[in-house]
Amino acid sequence: MRPTCVGKHLKQTLPAGSWLRAAALTLVIVLLAFPYVYGYDTATAREALRADLAYLRNLVAEDGGVKLGPPNSLRAEALAGLVAARIHLGLGDVESLQVLNKLAARVRSRVLAGDGLDIGFKTDMEVYENFATHVFTAQFLAAHYGLTKDAGSREAGLRVAESMEAGVGWSPLYSKGGFLILASAYALYSGGRPEAGDVMKAVEEFDQHFYDIADYSTRATFNLIQSLSMLSSLMRAANAAGVEPTTQLIALWTVHIDYVSNSTVVREAKDYYMAATALTALVDASENTHTSYSSKALEEALRLADILVSTYAVGDRLLQHPFPAAYVLLLDPAFPSERVFKEYAGRRVDMVDLTLPSNIARLRRLSDVSSLEKTLDLALEKAADVQSYYRFIPTGYTPSEEFVNRYLRVEFLSTVLAVERAPAARLRSNILQTILLTQPSFLFTVVLLVLFAVLNRVGVLMGG
Repeated sequence: MRPTCVGKHLKQTLPAGSWLRAAALTLVIVLLAFPYVYGYDTATAREALRADLAYLRNLVAEDGGVKLGPPNSLRAEALAGLVAARIHLGLGDVESLQVLNKLAARVRSRVLAGDGLDIGFKTDMEVYENFATHVFTAQFLAAHYGLTKDAGSREAGLRVAESMEAGVGWSPLYSKGGFLILASAYALYSGGRPEAGDVMKAVEEFDQHFYDIADYSTRATFNLIQSLSMLSSLMRAANAAGVEPTTQLIALWTVHIDYVSNSTVVREAKDYYMAATALTALVDASENTHTSYSSKALEEALRLADILVSTYAVGDRLLQHPFPAAYVLLLDPAFPSERVFKEYAGRRVDMVDLTLPSNIARLRRLSDVSSLEKTLDLALEKAADVQSYYRFIPTGYTPSEEFVNRYLRVEFLSTVLAVERAPAARLRSNILQTILLTQPSFLFTVVLLVLFAVLNRVGVLMGG
């Protein structure tokens, strides 16, 4: 029996009076069975993230500002915050949490003071920079709220999301509901649970904007893919929070799976980016294993992954593929957003894609991907360079080249680590919640059991 099944099996088979004792024993089993991530040897990946954390610490000033991009750039602070959030998602340690909280406090206070961005798009602040700042600030605050349940980040993030609704119109991603869905996704990937109240609000908002979602999705293929990702994340969060989505939202989700599956083709190099983005959306849909239609998404995701893997590498060399220039340039606060949206609109940059191996890591939890794992192994080997960093983008393409390369690496490595340890983290969380509701004397017994387990593991009790 797998360790993740221990708690459920004990609860079903033991008498009611023995359940609390079984919970304590299960906690000890979990602590012993999951000292490290199950599956790949991810020690090097963890060391690489620690190196990225050391790099990030050198960028962060005492007040939470960052030595990156123009002075006092809120976009720079939000981007640095996203790196901190992803590192913490991957490592789950105190050190990364401290950096994350420092950046969040800074960004949150600036948002609530209206400093660094134009709330409501009402002033003469450069519109493209204001939009990019809104996007990354909302993403960062959603990540911080999802990982820490910090109410201040929720308040500030919803304010930014509301501002985007006013400035650019409602869409599944740029909305209050989208903010709450993204926060819920971070909570789930960290092994926690989304807030039921947040998920309920998101379900209600998306249901109210049913026709807006349909309209948004029909405007462009990328919009269709983006909507599928958001709807899939909403379905998964709703299931975890015990919230029932409306019938029409479920129907809309299944229609999006069909359309994305049927419209995704890979005939030439220029098709790669859209296909890789569609793969991410299909994996998002596949993770809704509580629904029968997720099997359709999984089937299509595996088919598409197999196609993309065939052009991903030659031998041990990762190949570059054309991505929109904005995909890279917006990650560099030293590169003006106005130039990205005007001068570089429609341009492409050849770069190494890390979304494909990320999605293979996610698919490992859903199906047999043995034919794809060589790609994941190779990407991990290249990315997890502890001494320096792998160059995923062309040298000299962007001013803050090291930051952008590390940003891309952190996204990839944190996904692999989070996906691998999420089941153990979720089980530990559930058991701890049960035990914390018990009597103090029982808690004392649990502490002793855990202490003995740790001492035994390090060889204090048994020697060696």
